[in-house]
Amino acid sequence: MKYRIAAALLLVAFGMFALVWLQRGQIAQHYVQKTLAAKGVRASYDLRQVAFRTQRIENLVLGDPARPDLTARSVEVDIGYGLGLPYVANVRARGVRVFGSVDTGGLHLGELDKFRDRTSTAPFNMPDIDLTLDDTRAQLVTPLGAVGLSINGTGNLQSGFAGKVAAQMRDVAAAGCVTPQVTAYLDVAMKNSAPRLSGPVRAPALGCGGAKNDMVTLAGVALKPDVTLSPALDSWRGTIGGGAQAMRAPGVLASVPALAVRFSGDANKLDADGSLDGANVKIAALDPAALRSAARSSAETPVGPLLEKLSGGLAALEQDSRFKSRFAFSKEGARAKISVTALELAGAQGSRVALSNGGRIDVSLPDGRWTLDGGIASSGGGLPEMALRVHPVEGGGVSGQMFMKPYAADTARLALEPVRFTAGTGG
Repeated sequence: MKYRIAAALLLVAFGMFALVWLQRGQIAQHYVQKTLAAKGVRASYDLRQVAFRTQRIENLVLGDPARPDLTARSVEVDIGYGLGLPYVANVRARGVRVFGSVDTGGLHLGELDKFRDRTSTAPFNMPDIDLTLDDTRAQLVTPLGAVGLSINGTGNLQSGFAGKVAAQMRDVAAAGCVTPQVTAYLDVAMKNSAPRLSGPVRAPALGCGGAKNDMVTLAGVALKPDVTLSPALDSWRGTIGGGAQAMRAPGVLASVPALAVRFSGDANKLDADGSLDGANVKIAALDPAALRSAARSSAETPVGPLLEKLSGGLAALEQDSRFKSRFAFSKEGARAKISVTALELAGAQGSRVALSNGGRIDVSLPDGRWTLDGGIASSGGGLPEMALRVHPVEGGGVSGQMFMKPYAADTARLALEPVRFTAGTGG
């Protein structure tokens, strides 16, 4: 008898299972509808497949159909079964289009924001799921301008995801700099919940500083950043290498400037140090032609031969010229400072002008005020052997000394005792 009862119970259980299985589409449909309704999400979709492991949704639209926040050609979700409740193990999304914005309050994605707990104070962390993105594109409106993104990749979002990101922005204005276009092609990798992005970033032109953002301009900018973000996406560290085809600053022209920078920071603070090198430097204030003209005008005086020799030294300094520099950059809030700790301009015949060892030039931003602490020396190629030492003084201003070895040309000779000077904040 008991075997008949057991068989009957088994038959009933099997029948209930069969009924649930046959109605699984409607059950899943109602579950999805209930979940979306509970969060107030406006959505439409076609439920194409419901199985124990995989659910497939097609033609997904979130938000206003006329201006959707997200659309997807298809989304497949694999359910895993552990010792506890079922969990999402794998998501495969194809043909996704996302529209959103970024401001000081963070990232906004319309209806997608309703899936986030905005009352939570826990730091952001990537979910422990495997994600596949195929033909995914996003358009974000940011304070810097609109950015278009194309994303493809696969792997675990906490560690193992690898993909490619292509990005483009037009008419970008940020931090006193402007550029007509920026493009980036980046590798993306996840390790220990921290995203790493690396790859080429290019801009046809970049202008920075001044009322018209043209104090310093670069042409043909090509950089390669390698950046690692924190798991909470609220800080970053990395390097930037690369350069440009040409650079122009007030009174200065240079070709093929090369940049190498290390940096770390967050939204409020940034620290960086690196080097900037270049070649074929032209400095308007160092004009050999003007000196040659002055030398001819004063040829019959003792000054004429000295000016002729100095013009030759400046011409040598411009010939095959190369400059090297090292700098540090720090920013906290709205204030920033650049400190140049090494600076050298070298040309033909051993000509050289350089910042002395231990010297530094500090520039505060955004006001552009600068101070020199240390010395600048010149030598070789017909330049006078000269050293200028300057130090800030308490209360503002500077004091310094100038030393120069005797400078001679033909029968003319210039010899100076050390010159001491002071200058207040008013000059």
